[in-house]
Parts: sequence; C-alpha cells; structure tokens
Amino acid sequence: MQISWKVYLPALALLILLLLAGLVLSVLNRWQQGQTAQGVESTLAMLLTLHVYEDEIATRVAQALGGVGEEFVAQETGIATPRPEDGVVDDLELVLTSTPPLVLEGYLVYVSQPGDTAIALARRFDTQQGLLLSEEEIPASGFLNAGTVIYVPFDETAEDFTPAAIALPDASIVYGLLDSGFDVYAYVDQAGGYLSRYQEVVAGSTKSGAQIVQEVANMHSVSPKMLLALLEYQCGWVLADDPGMANNDYPIGYGISTHKGLYQELYIAGRELLKGYYGWREGSANQLRFADSTQRIHPAVNAGTSAVGHVVAGLYPKSAWGAVMYGQDSLPRIYAGMFGDPLAETAQRRSHLPDGLRQPDLVLPFLPGEDYFLTSGPHRAWGIGSPWAAIDFAPADGTRSCQTASYRITAAASGVVVRSETGIVVLDLDKDGDEATGWVLFYLHVAEKDRAHVGAQLNVDDLIGYASCEGGVATGTHVHFARKYNGEWMPAAGAIPMVLSGWVVEQGPREYSGQLRRSGALVVANPNPNQTARISRD
Repeated sequence: MQISWKVYLPALALLILLLLAGLVLSVLNRWQQGQTAQGVESTLAMLLTLHVYEDEIATRVAQALGGVGEEFVAQETGIATPRPEDGVVDDLELVLTSTPPLVLEGYLVYVSQPGDTAIALARRFDTQQGLLLSEEEIPASGFLNAGTVIYVPFDETAEDFTPAAIALPDASIVYGLLDSGFDVYAYVDQAGGYLSRYQEVVAGSTKSGAQIVQEVANMHSVSPKMLLALLEYQCGWVLADDPGMANNDYPIGYGISTHKGLYQELYIAGRELLKGYYGWREGSANQLRFADSTQRIHPAVNAGTSAVGHVVAGLYPKSAWGAVMYGQDSLPRIYAGMFGDPLAETAQRRSHLPDGLRQPDLVLPFLPGEDYFLTSGPHRAWGIGSPWAAIDFAPADGTRSCQTASYRITAAASGVVVRSETGIVVLDLDKDGDEATGWVLFYLHVAEKDRAHVGAQLNVDDLIGYASCEGGVATGTHVHFARKYNGEWMPAAGAIPMVLSGWVVEQGPREYSGQLRRSGALVVANPNPNQTARISRD
C-alpha cells in the first residue's frame, strides 16, 4: 500500500518517532540488564515485526545501540536504510508482515502451555525474564496465555538434557478432569488383581487396597489413575493375582524399612509426584537425581512429564529412565492401556487451566464480630511436595491450645460439601458434586462437632464447623485454608493470588511468613498472635 508523505507526513512522522522511541527504550533496557551484543541483536530482530522503511532509521538505531551498524540491522531484520537509487524517496512504504516464527541463533522457539508463568519459564531455561522475547505481551506475573510463541535463550548442547518429548499431560497427574467420575473401588474390583483382595492395617484401622489408593489420592490431590498405573507397572497388583505377591512389602519399590506396605509406598510416590509437578510449575524442579548421577530435564516439557520423570528417577538408574518414560513398554503406555490415551483425551476436553482463569469472590472464612489471627502465611497445602497454597487462621476467642474453638468457621462462598472426614471439609463451588472439577475450598483441622456433612448445600457464612487440632499435624487450634482448581492446588500468593473479602495474600521471605493487604492496610502473619496479626470481617 502506497501512502503519500505529502498528505500524511505529520501522522507518519509521529508514528515513526513513537515506534523508534519504543524500540530504542526496549533494547536499551535489555542492554542495561547485561545482555550480550549478540542478545541485543537478536532482540532487535524479534521486535521489528513492523517494517518501516525511512531514511536514517537504521543509522539512528545503530547509534542508540552504541555501535551496532547498518549492515547488521539490514542482515538481521531485513530493514535496509533506503537510498535514492532504491527508488524510495518521495514515498514512505509501510509493510505489515505476517510471517512464521523467526529462527534466531541461540534461541529456542517455545510455545507456552497452560500453567506457565514468565518467572518459572526463565528459571527452567536458566535465563532472565527480560530476555524472553515475544510478539505478544509477556506478563511479569500471572499465567501466560497458552499458545504464546516465546523466544528463549537456550543452548541444548550446554548440558545433558532429557528428551524434549511430553510423556503425559498435566491433567494425568492431579486429581482433576481426567479422573472426574472415576470409581476407584469399582475399577479395582472389576480388574480382579491382587489389589482387590489386599488389606492393610493403617493407623489402627484395616483398609482395603482400593481404599488406600483413594485415600492417598485425596490427601495429595494426585490422580488415582496414575497411582494405579504406577502400581501396575511396578508390581502388577492391579491386573494380576499371583500368590507370591503377598510377600512383597514394597510394591512400588522404594524399599525403606520404616515404610513398609502399600499405604506408605503409595504415599511416598504421591509426594514425589507433587515435588516434580509443582516444582516444575515454580521453575525449581529442573534436575533429575538418580542414585549415581543427575540429568537436567529438558525445559520445554511440561509439569506432567516432570512429575513422572522424578518418580521414575527415584526408582530406576539413569540408563533405564528413557525406556520407562518413552519405550514400548513404558509407564505412559501402561496408563494408556488401562485408562485410554491421556494426551488424546486431554485434547478433547476443556483446558486444565484455561486462559483468563479468575478466582471467584471469596470472603474471610469466619463471621463479622468473631475475630481471628493470621498465624501462618503461605505454606504447603498437604505435606512435602505440595505448593504453598494454604494460610492459617486461629480464633481470637481465648481458646487454649488444641481445644475446640467457640468461634465458627464458615463458608467463604456458596457451594456443596463433597468431602467431610476427620478434620477435613471440602466445599465444591461449582456445585456439581465432584471435587475433581472447578474451584473447591479445602478446610483442615475442623472439629467433629457440628462439622458440615457431605451433600450439605451451603450459602456464604453458613457453618463449616469449629477450629481444632483434628486431622493432620497441629500445635494449636486453627483452620488451614486452601484452594484447588480442577484438582490442582493453587498457590496462595501465586499466579492467581488468594483474595478474601478484598484482602490479598502476599508471600513473605520464607514458608509460613507473609501478610494480607487491602487498601494499604496490612495484617502480618505471626505464629504468636498479636494485634498486627488480628483480622476482622467487615
């Protein structure tokens, strides 16, 4: 399209100046962050997707970069400084381009996945957030939109990386969409393997094999299908029944003498899945640790592959890891044979963590006039491996340590109770009766007295129960409060921060530290309650 400069010169001049100023500021900012000359050059090549042919622009950009010449600008961007002999003198030609992703030396073209954040992506690729390049805006916080093309500095020859192939989707790890409606008891019974007749005494109570699988899945919020597939892969208990199986005290293979039996072995496996999964979400679980060596996980895989990869690394030597993950008789193939191809099923369902996800409106989980103390900032939702998804409130009613409180714990939103057991109440906010789907609220240390029962339809401020020390480990009366979405624990100060009655949860420098902020007011977490930790409902 030809646009006469004589008619539109003022507007075009303004456009050029704005574009040039934005370009120079962006590149200079990256230069100031310590980027190498090669990195600046690649940055320039990525940013100039609007090609503006105008005399001396290349020279000005080169001067702003402190010596990058016209030849380089022309070579890297295709933007040549126009000359009279080029025939571009009386007119300014604007060319809007729509091209495939650029190939930049030293950069990997990465397509963002659900659950990615810029900070975790930078950590996984061992780079800086400011060096992530994209034609789309990359938010400093919050989830990236899935499918965003991002150029990441990466040298695949620098270390010994695992394959870049995705072995399992994220939804196959958490107790979420792929497990919706799945009946553990019916499946185990129908499979007819040794697990269907297995029994074990756990904490003084005799439990069946299916019951153990279900309880471990509930506690960690990990997929019962994944636990069953891992158990089948390791010892064949799900689909086969051999008399010799009864002699196996370590069905998963951890072999820790103080942790014998199915319950302990599955609990460890669930914990390791969480470590690999949420560590990947945070950008910290980047290294596989084998008995005799380590290996870097390829940063382009997903949380699901990281989760299973960490479990396999704890059970097999490095030489066998690839076959267990990607071979003909791999763990993912066992899963697919038992429950169908999870990658194909995920592609047919709604996204596990959809773009634009927002927390629903929540109020503080107690009533006006019944004050509480914020005794803990963000910390683990459930044991080792789980993310810092929970905060703690203790009643300001004078209750002594581990006595049942007199102040109530209430529904932070309307919903239906889908689980109510020792110390625990789970409130399903989409009211479909399925803990595996949508937003759910998790209350821990709820006393048995007047605890809301399964099926109860609750409105905001209806009774959940009373704070206590029941369920889990507790040193004093309090309620442990967390959120999940589609089975995934949502970090309290993470990409979608917890907001209660307008109070936003903020992370402190370490686990259990942190604060609530609202309109400049602060409530600071303190395990020894004081006035700065006291909070009231409006």
